[in-house]
Parts: sequence; C-alpha cells; structure tokens
Amino acid sequence: MSFYSLSQIPFDNSYARLPEHFYHKVKPAPLPNGQLVSSNSELAQQIGLDPCSINPQQLADLMTGQTEFSGATPLAMKYAGHQFGQYNPDLGDGRGLLIGESCFQDENGIEKRYDWHLKGAGKTRYSRMGDGRAVLRSSIREYLVSEAMHGLNIATTRALALTVSSQRAHRERYELCATVLRISECHIRFGHFEHFYYQRRYDDLRELADYCIRRYFPEIISDTAAEDSLKAKHYWQFFQNIFHRTIKLVAQWQAYGFVHGVLNTDNISILGESFDYGPFEFMDNWQNNRIPNHSDHEGRYSFANQPGIMQWNLSCLAQALIPLLVDDENSTAEKDADESIDIEIINQLLSSYPEYFQQTWLDLMAKRLGLTSAPKALCDDLLQLLERLEIDGCRFFYKLSHLPLNVEQFDINSLDLPSVWRNDNGFAHWFEQYWNCLKAEVHSSEIDTSRLSKMQTVNPKYILRNYMLQEAIEAAENGDYNPVNDLLRLVKKPFAHSPLANDSDFIRFAASPPEWARDIELSCSS
Repeated sequence: MSFYSLSQIPFDNSYARLPEHFYHKVKPAPLPNGQLVSSNSELAQQIGLDPCSINPQQLADLMTGQTEFSGATPLAMKYAGHQFGQYNPDLGDGRGLLIGESCFQDENGIEKRYDWHLKGAGKTRYSRMGDGRAVLRSSIREYLVSEAMHGLNIATTRALALTVSSQRAHRERYELCATVLRISECHIRFGHFEHFYYQRRYDDLRELADYCIRRYFPEIISDTAAEDSLKAKHYWQFFQNIFHRTIKLVAQWQAYGFVHGVLNTDNISILGESFDYGPFEFMDNWQNNRIPNHSDHEGRYSFANQPGIMQWNLSCLAQALIPLLVDDENSTAEKDADESIDIEIINQLLSSYPEYFQQTWLDLMAKRLGLTSAPKALCDDLLQLLERLEIDGCRFFYKLSHLPLNVEQFDINSLDLPSVWRNDNGFAHWFEQYWNCLKAEVHSSEIDTSRLSKMQTVNPKYILRNYMLQEAIEAAENGDYNPVNDLLRLVKKPFAHSPLANDSDFIRFAASPPEWARDIELSCSS
C-alpha cells in the first residue's frame, strides 16, 4: 500500500460528472489567519495519506481557502428534504463543499474512494440567508463525536482535521469561524432523491440512483453489463440495503443512549452512517424522552422517537423511489413492466421495520449484558429502572462488565453502584432475573471468562459527554487546543483495555458528570 503526501493526492470527483444541475461548482471562500487545531493521523493513514507529510500550516491554508486542493473540483450539492415533518425544496450544501474523492489502492490491491467534504467553506447558491460559515463550537463537537462514534464501532462519517480562523460569525453570540474536513465514502442523503422526485424529474432520479448503485452498491449489479440499463429489481435491492443499514444504525443509537437531535431527511445518509451532527448527546442519565435540542419544542426527535422517525424517513425515501420501482404510465423513466415491484411489497417491507429494529436492538443489548440472547422484558425493565433511578447508563454497563468471573459468586452487592440503586426493590428484582439468565447460559469458567471479555469490548469506560465537549470548546476559544486533542485520543479507544483507560489525566471522565453539567440543552445554530 502506497501513501501520498498532501500535495500529491490524486483527486477525482465522480459526482461532478453528473449533470450540472445536480450541483454548483464553487471554490472555498478564504478565511483569514487559519490555524490547525487538530488532525487525525490514524484516519489520514486509512485514506492513503502519509501522516508524516502533513504540514500543519499547509493543511490549514487548504482548509481555510488560502490555497487550493490540487486537482480537486469543489462543488455544492443540491438536495431537498423533510425538516420537522415539512417538505422543504430549498436545501443544499449551504456552507459545505464536496472537494473531491481521494483514490488509492489498499494492501489487497482494491481501489478505495473517500469523499473529502469541507464544512464552513463559505456561501453557495444554496446558502439561503446563511453566511456559509461554521463556528468553532459546533466544529469541535462534530470533529470529536465522529471519532467517538467510530471508537464505539457505530457507522459514522469521520473528520480528518479541524481549523480555526480569526474571523467571527454571529450565532447567539459572535463566535470564531472554523472548518472541518469531513471524510466519508458517501455524502448522498435521502433528500437528494426527494429533490428530483418532487420536481418530477424522474430521469434525473434514475441517473442519481444508477450512480449510487454503481459506486456504493456494486454487488447489486455484479451480473449486469456496464452498458446495460438498471431495472426495478436493482432499485429495490438498493432500497433494501438502505433499509437494513438504517435499522442497524438507529438500533446502535438506542443501545448506547445516543440522541442525534435533528433527524430531518436531509441529514440521513444512504450508507446508514451517523451524519450531520448538530445538537447531539450521549445521555448521562437514561431518559427515554430526552430532547437535547432546545428548538425541538414538540419533542419530535426525542430519544424515544428516533426509531419511529427513522421508519418515517425510510417511507419518505421509498416514496421518492416509487417512479423507479412501480410501473407508472406517467413516469418518463424507462422501466420493464415485468420487473416492476408491487406497491404492496414495498409497504410490507416498511411495515416489517419494527420487527427488524427490535431484533437488531435486542441483539445489541444482549451483547452489552453478556448474554447470547436477551429477553425483551429484561431489557425494557432495565431501561425503565435506569430512568427511574437516574442511573448513568455508561457507568452501569461498564460496572456490569466487571462482575466476578464465577456467576455463582456474585450478587447485587457485587455491583459497585450507589446503595440507593442496590437497595431498590425493583432493581433487586431485575438483578435476580438477569442472574437467572446468566446462570442458564454459563456452564464453565471458560465460558464466563469469554462473557466478560466480550462485554468489555462493547461497554466503554468513557463516552463523549456534553460537559467534556464544553470544557474543550471553552479552552479552544481561549487558544488552548490541548483538551481537544486529549479528547480525540481518549474517544478513539474508550474501552477498559485501552492504554489510556487508567491514565490519571482522563480518569475523571469515567465518573458521572458534575451537577452543573446535567441536562445541558443545545442549539441547532452552528
């Protein structure tokens, strides 16, 4: 595997070969006095970039528009979307630019492509009334949470670097402008398809779907010649892939107490990645109806509502793909009627969402509990207890994964938890049920050792809490970037076996948050 220096990256932009009305070509608008806050050397290596070749000022100049990415074709994508349930046709990349794709061969000789997307790059024709900028506060949050999600093995976009400039933008107050260099295999959102569907531009809809299938899901057309037209069956497989990836993602969020905050269809990736982070939160105490976004007055995107909202979002995408799936005499897109997918089949898949979600979520909860399979009642009762007793979910699962090896030797007092929890009758009853489930599965010390080992790879010692982010933001706004880089190191390896797990600089983050940090409300402004 060969690595490139920053100035030698062989950029392509396959999206720029689509019709020009799919996007708007525009260069990043310069920001003054750019400075590199942090870079992600591990990610750099993964995408074929030599970390040792990164000159901090060179990268800062590229990310603040002072110099250009050689060979790149920056563009802003056009899309639409449902925002808080209402369709909005006037969306698109209003402050972010798809710089291009880096292409390289991995150690197996397989070509890899990664999108480079610069957030905070300035105005585009889709900026509406916005200034095209991102501020340091929100940029730090996205930079760190994307790596935290990756550390938890939850599908996510990532970020290669973060810069700050001396320019300020007005949000609730004047804040320093920043840029984030986001890396992902894909930046296509559900809203891309909605745009062409509601415009009744079905040929464009087909061209976009063909592009996505050929680039991101080539296995769907492995038996199809390159020059052949795709059929309804291919678009159906395409939707099924997105359907199951989306279910897996939201099940992971629910298993780890993550609240996205703004699940509009323009914020949902077709690859099932956590995408477009805003007023997100890893919950401290488990709260089913937690709403971190202070703009979400109706609680549409509360923690409890996330699975249902993602089902609704999938139905929006299915609706947008109808012209490619179902025979329609009004459609201009070519389609073989014999290949048409019956609308009832589509509805059946959408109706099966709760079942698929529940099983995926239960499988994840079983892993967190150290069980082969977890009864739904056991999981539901636990989450109700966590909420009623205001138990820190991260700490609880971490403690649970450090019980004695021999199931016969531990009882409720083996849990290093406050006595108010252990003395609660409901908690004692739940623990007894859990103990019975363990005893039914564990038949030897070897199996029990395996149980603990597996639990400790899915139950982190650390999660990225809002107060940790707030401390790093305040330090960075005062010119100290060390807390940002320290948190980056920590969230990359959040489990007990990490070399940093017992580091004296980080151990305070393993505790519950201080009282002042509970239930922080967040803004959509970024």
